[in-house]
Amino acid sequence: TLAESSFDAWTRFYKQDENSPNAIVSYYNKGALVVLCLDLLLRRECNGQVSLDDLMRALWVRYGKTDIGLSEGEFERLAEEISGIDLSEFFISALHRTSELPLPELLATVGVGSQYLPASDKSDLGGFRKDCTAITCDKMALGAQFVGENQNIKLTVVYEGGAAQNAGLSAGDVIVAVDGIRLGVDEFERSILNAAPDKLFRIHAFRRDELMIFDLKAEPAPANTCVLWVEKSAMEQTVDRRNQWLGQHG
Repeated sequence: TLAESSFDAWTRFYKQDENSPNAIVSYYNKGALVVLCLDLLLRRECNGQVSLDDLMRALWVRYGKTDIGLSEGEFERLAEEISGIDLSEFFISALHRTSELPLPELLATVGVGSQYLPASDKSDLGGFRKDCTAITCDKMALGAQFVGENQNIKLTVVYEGGAAQNAGLSAGDVIVAVDGIRLGVDEFERSILNAAPDKLFRIHAFRRDELMIFDLKAEPAPANTCVLWVEKSAMEQTVDRRNQWLGQHG
């Protein structure tokens, strides 16, 4: 959870190993998404009269300006105080559970559409699109991160439940051939991404000094990359809320 990630920062987050992506969440990244959700939630529930800006100003006046420490739970209590609404379920879910944040629902309240898609390649970070027309992606995925090493491919992270783990591969394995052919990093990535569903690859890899053989079945890439667009047909009230959120007038 977000609370656990923050609490264990010095023993886990800053001492990551090859399994860390399976076991922890970035309290920086998820924390930013949580306050985005909080801002949009406050704006929706308070009809645009209260936002995260108001909460941060109240925090400064009450704690920052007076140099008083902020006790655990005080942020949540102050958010409820200035908004007049019960935010307990939101904070419990966002801070102490691993369930998905209600980002699509809340972004829709300001006329921003969103969709999660498989990444088209390693460089695809999602982001803004002009519209949602024909957004599709049918790529396959290895379920691992990898780098080139001496003309071979070294797995640096193997994700739980992915194709690589299901085939028996582990972080640190060095792939030397795919279907009997040595491939460069780019060729290897393309062969996986563009494979037919359920295509079987014969993988030769070294685990330390032992040469091992694995049968890897191509699997659909997870929808873990978010694209956003401005809803052009949003209602006037939604557009007004979006303009206020973005600080735009007129």
